[in-house]
Amino acid sequence: APGRTAGTIGDRPRVEQSGVQPTEQSGQFVHPGSPPEGMTPAPPVPLTAPGRQEQLLRTGEALLRAMRPLQWTKNGLVFAALIFDQKFTDAGAIGIAIVAALCFCLVSSASYLINDVRDIERDQRHPRKRFRPIATGEVTVQQALIAAGVLSLAALVLGSLIRLEFTLVLIGYLL
Repeated sequence: APGRTAGTIGDRPRVEQSGVQPTEQSGQFVHPGSPPEGMTPAPPVPLTAPGRQEQLLRTGEALLRAMRPLQWTKNGLVFAALIFDQKFTDAGAIGIAIVAALCFCLVSSASYLINDVRDIERDQRHPRKRFRPIATGEVTVQQALIAAGVLSLAALVLGSLIRLEFTLVLIGYLL
């Protein structure tokens, strides 16, 4: 109906979700801090660039693919030691095996990322490898190297919780 305002809550005007509220004089919706009549308001500044969240999700998904999680099953070999040592019911030994397998997943993924950066030009010409995330540019070289560094550091920190010798094995894997 003409002349209706947004309504009231108690004795004060209801504030719309956008922060826009009717003025008492005209009933027109005015954003708080709006410029005086006749002046053009500045465009609103978005909190995040449009599509930024979607881009981050796409990059994260591509980075995960570049880390080759399907290869992580090979690291399950660590659990064979529990069976051969007959410690498959020992909670402490199981915990160590889980951390060790995680460390191998981290260093193997770091190695895949570094290898893909090193071979980027060759992979771009390869019939199958040209679709890998680093070769296509879905993951930048910088992103891959930062991720490889973070993964390596995390593996070495976790590995040091097991034993120094295990950490040295992880360093050897990275070299």
